[in-house]
Amino acid sequence: VLDDMIREGKKRGLMSYEQVKAIEFIKESFTIENGLLTPTFKSRRYAVEKKYKELFQTIYKNAKI
Repeated sequence: VLDDMIREGKKRGLMSYEQVKAIEFIKESFTIENGLLTPTFKSRRYAVEKKYKELFQTIYKNAKI
């Protein structure tokens, strides 16, 4: 998926700094019940950051830069 996104970005003229560098798919849905969405279906950024902090650190550490 990442290679396809990079290829498509290049095809559309995106600069390197505009390209996606890493991607991770999470099986768990973001819902109101699990606290990752507000009642108006906006993400609760702090809750998402807190829950996936280690994952985000790993993604940034291993990103193709």
